[in-house]
Amino acid sequence: MSLPWIKGVICLLHKNGKTRLGDYRASTHKIHAGKYSPNGGKINPGESSYNAAVREEMEETGTTVRNLVYRGRVNFNNEKRTVQGKPMKINMAVDYWDCFDFTEDETKQREVP
Repeated sequence: MSLPWIKGVICLLHKNGKTRLGDYRASTHKIHAGKYSPNGGKINPGESSYNAAVREEMEETGTTVRNLVYRGRVNFNNEKRTVQGKPMKINMAVDYWDCFDFTEDETKQREVP
């Protein structure tokens, strides 16, 4: 059986030679728990990849992003992957965006060199 494909976005925020990531060290999220991770999520039906990246940053961090630069798409074929011993349920086609122009909200962001 073939898993369905879902489209998603990742947005990397850059400032002063550093990249800002979400802090999931205290989280119970099944994939990100205990780690730092870039912000992102699924693209809603009818939504552009660009608008999804802007929305996800606002939802997850309260950060307003502008002038995103598209870097490409990575396809995650999860047909044979597991998380905590359980098979994955979807494949992901993820668009990557860089952002150097944003208004910070210091809620969930940490600088990583």
